[in-house]
Amino acid sequence: YLVAPPSATTQLTLTYVAPLTPELAFVDVTARVAHRAGRLLVIDAEVNGPDGALLAAARATHRIVRPAAVRRGPPATPEAPA
Repeated sequence: YLVAPPSATTQLTLTYVAPLTPELAFVDVTARVAHRAGRLLVIDAEVNGPDGALLAAARATHRIVRPAAVRRGPPATPEAPA
């Protein structure tokens, strides 16, 4: 895991400050864990242009899922009666 076990996004706020245009050579995206308490995880992110100007900012709230809640593979199908 990069910062936490598997989680589900429960809220996402994105604020655009300036346009991201094709003329930009690159953008720099930085994210950090702003807060973690129990199964709650809050991550802040910023998108900056080549000159360092803020282009967008985001805050995401995640709920860490318990391992038993993480399902792998296709959903189980009930067996047909014999």
